Amino acid sequence: MESYRRKKQPELVKKQLIEAGVSIALKRGLAAVTVQGVSEMAGVTKGGFLHHFPCKKDLILAMFNDLLFSVERDLEQHMAEDPEEYGSFTRAYIEFSMASAWDGMHDRRTALAVLSIGESELRSIWASWFNKMQRKHFQTDGDDHLAITRLTVDGLWMATLSDINLPNIGKIRESLLDATRKRG
Repeated sequence: MESYRRKKQPELVKKQLIEAGVSIALKRGLAAVTVQGVSEMAGVTKGGFLHHFPCKKDLILAMFNDLLFSVERDLEQHMAEDPEEYGSFTRAYIEFSMASAWDGMHDRRTALAVLSIGESELRSIWASWFNKMQRKHFQTDGDDHLAITRLTVDGLWMATLSDINLPNIGKIRESLLDATRKRG
């Protein structure tokens, strides 16, 4: 009798491990992400985990890089839909960063980003990525007032995560978007 062999799908397994790691991190924090816990949640052996990620740190880096890829994809999509080139990166950043504030919900990317604040290596990766994005979009978004606007958005994002009541959030959003328009 021939035994059944499951078709290997390494990319699918890797994605399942990343998703399991994100799920655990969101529920219990990054410290709760363990090889055993992630393997069990993903339905993968520890050996399967270690094949894709030699250690827990490699999984966490993959989780964060997956987050950055997703954020960059969404920003680029917002920019592609923007008819005005000047300030388009900043407008995309406003819309993306504050979407959870407008909806009153926080998505998985937001939660994972918050969890990473306490991890110096992840902060360094975020800074490198964001600096790369600023260089990439310098021609359209290099003006100082646009940098100030992005920093303001970061503060508003943190305020919404902290459940700080922001009256007239819609007017705040419009003011931020107005600040991204070319000055005559």
